[in-house]
Amino acid sequence: MSGVILQMNVKVGLPLWFAPKPPALEKNVMIIGADVHHKTGKPSTIGFVASMNDKCSAYLSLVEQAQGEKVEIMDKIGSLVQEALRNYLKINKVYPQTIVFYRDGVSDGQFQTVLEHETRKILDSFITLSTDKVSYRPNFIQIVVQKRISERFFAKNKQGLLNPLQGTVICEETVSEKYWDFYLVAQKVTQGSCTPSKYTVLYNNTNLRFFINFSESDIIELTYG
Repeated sequence: MSGVILQMNVKVGLPLWFAPKPPALEKNVMIIGADVHHKTGKPSTIGFVASMNDKCSAYLSLVEQAQGEKVEIMDKIGSLVQEALRNYLKINKVYPQTIVFYRDGVSDGQFQTVLEHETRKILDSFITLSTDKVSYRPNFIQIVVQKRISERFFAKNKQGLLNPLQGTVICEETVSEKYWDFYLVAQKVTQGSCTPSKYTVLYNNTNLRFFINFSESDIIELTYG
């Protein structure tokens, strides 16, 4: 019976499932994820997805060839963001007020290059979409996701050391001083040692806006959700 209800929901355009967002991100939010795939002897490929509704249950998916072989920096990220924003406008009749961009696969040594090239192209894409009467300046947060890391964390009880529970967040002492970052255990591990993911907030202009109060705990809650 439950399967029939799910099929009915899909046929009338309702989402099968969705994760609740933090209260600070209730309306007009776009979540973007992007990564670059490398294959020897062939140009690198950008994978790009962007949410198209408030529940973040419908997505636009785009694939774009990068500049050349093993090129990590996304030179075309600005045009991809523009296409996603125009599609969002077509569906919702308004541009998103807040954009959270998760960028995967960037090393610590590339942070400044990402800021100077990718972040700048995204911010310029907002200006391009502005009109003579209305300036489009959304809240924008850029977060780098690193999964290939060597750090491991353990919890301790009377029996000894064990893997931390899913949802465990480490945001003190082991993190950097230059950027705000945190480690998150997003999965339950029953064998071996769990590998957390590291999240670094490279750019965040939400603290400059009077109409949104997006805290560090909201970023963590959104990321885990």
